[in-house]
Amino acid sequence: MATRRGIPHSRPFETHRGGLPGIVLVLAILGSVGSGAFPLGHFQSNDAPSKISNDAVGLIATIPLDNRPVAITYDSGLGETFVTEYDSGGPLNGSVAVISDASNTVVTTRSVGSEPGGVAYDAGKGDVYVTDAYRNNVEVLSDSTDRVVATIPLGGITTPLGAAYDSGRGEIFVAESATNEVAVISDVSNTVVATVPVGTSPEYLTYDSGKGEVFVSNVYSNNLTIISDSTDTVSATIPLGSPPAGLAYDCGKGEVFVTQSYSNRTSIISDSTDALVGQVPVGTTPSGIAYDNRTGEVFVANLGSDNASVISDATSAVVATQGTDRGPVAVAYDSETGEIYVANIISGTVSVFSDHVTLSGGGSGELLGIPLAEGYLVLGGVGTAILVVGIWAGLRLRRPRSPDPGMATRTESPPRGPAS
Repeated sequence: MATRRGIPHSRPFETHRGGLPGIVLVLAILGSVGSGAFPLGHFQSNDAPSKISNDAVGLIATIPLDNRPVAITYDSGLGETFVTEYDSGGPLNGSVAVISDASNTVVTTRSVGSEPGGVAYDAGKGDVYVTDAYRNNVEVLSDSTDRVVATIPLGGITTPLGAAYDSGRGEIFVAESATNEVAVISDVSNTVVATVPVGTSPEYLTYDSGKGEVFVSNVYSNNLTIISDSTDTVSATIPLGSPPAGLAYDCGKGEVFVTQSYSNRTSIISDSTDALVGQVPVGTTPSGIAYDNRTGEVFVANLGSDNASVISDATSAVVATQGTDRGPVAVAYDSETGEIYVANIISGTVSVFSDHVTLSGGGSGELLGIPLAEGYLVLGGVGTAILVVGIWAGLRLRRPRSPDPGMATRTESPPRGPAS
């Protein structure tokens, strides 16, 4: 923790020549800061990140990629983000870009499969699982070497897409779109240990650590399938009325957020009742989604409107809208730095935002640990009060003292002459 520098000792209430104008100036600056003349609203009083943007909308970096990104996941063990990408202009050639959250730059790119899709990080093993829809397998990368250490065949034409890691069981769940199933892979043996029938054309998954369940979005049957990881069987099916897309589990509220691309909304499912409890209008064609457990907010990538909606899980309402690069399709949250990574499939970039910084449209910025607007008012009031008291005290200290009428005074008499 930073310590204050030593302050020269002075007598209590001692005022040096020229000191009052300096004090007044400092206090006036404090008052101006509180009233909004200086942009302290970019900072919070708690856990301010080392990388902070001067941009009022919270954009920290835009990271160029070699190819078009499809999916993204955060590796908490090494502080890296893995992005699957494909080359749309040539032969089927897949790769994974590895981004360091210390520098927000690509530190390496590895060739992986032909048509990589979903990606999931296994925190127990430090491995990254990448689905390959063209080769119908799953490739396993070690995050210590960024090299493929295993290839898991899924058997037949399964078209694997999304993937999710189950930390409670040490298993990876993979959506097989062509066969309407979910494959369960053990991270101990890197083999398929179970296959679970689900709805039509499953694409995305998320793991609910509170209940030990896996939620699966079925695009063509317009519903969600819930799988119990203890039995690898379906425990519930939730109708949605329109095609679901990305999924994110909110551990703070015990809810699952699901984007619905055709209806431009995000639906909220309670994991205690397995029922729909809310719907939030967002941008155009919402796709990827991620939960920020630090702020209790959900970030939604809107593919059609080139922006991201920020939903507060306390109010189930959009509190901010953040512009992105072209074609935001997937989102990952970096719990170490409090940053959000958005993969943009059209521009071939990754946009990085901070959850510490004020986003356009209001919302998540804080000052003094409270919402930004209230923080400005509090600091402005305090600064003004200090200014007034400081001026009054300074003037009092510099005023010449007048004799106290109640104090006895001594009168000096002229020296006496010699005694006569």
